[in-house]
Amino acid sequence: MPGGPILGVVELKSKTASASNVQQKLVNGIHDANEALAACGRTPNLSRTYPIVLAKSRRASAFQVLASRELRVGATRLRVTVGACGDRLTDIVDKVDRRPRQ
Repeated sequence: MPGGPILGVVELKSKTASASNVQQKLVNGIHDANEALAACGRTPNLSRTYPIVLAKSRRASAFQVLASRELRVGATRLRVTVGACGDRLTDIVDKVDRRPRQ
């Protein structure tokens, strides 16, 4: 696959979610996943990393806050994507890849 592996770090939430709590879990998950990739001899590529929150309902204000935030992982900023339970990872990645870069 061009560009190396795709890394999707996903947090599943029910109706209640603390935006800062979920954000910290995503950052920790990205660090852990990058360490696992490095241990397997792969170079982590943050440009192919997708922090994703899946929820049954996206109407809660915490999910709207998450969708407007960026995570800082080292010097890299990553936007959080909010999706619905049952969304396919490939569809989420395609949607994110079509977003305008900031």
